[in-house]
Amino acid sequence: MADDGGGEDGVGAERRGRLRSPLLADGQPGFRWWLPLPGAGLALLWALYAAVTAAAWLGWRLDLD
Repeated sequence: MADDGGGEDGVGAERRGRLRSPLLADGQPGFRWWLPLPGAGLALLWALYAAVTAAAWLGWRLDLD
């Protein structure tokens, strides 16, 4: 029988390599802990902007002097 590169599980190393990202080594997580930080920062900035805008608009409507 010709060597098809199959291991104990019957799947060749070439096929396994195509299914996994070549940038990930075994044991590395695909989702890093810091990935949500930019989105959370943008959401926080947007909420701050909305609050400041609402306060400015209310001050203008009340015409506080």
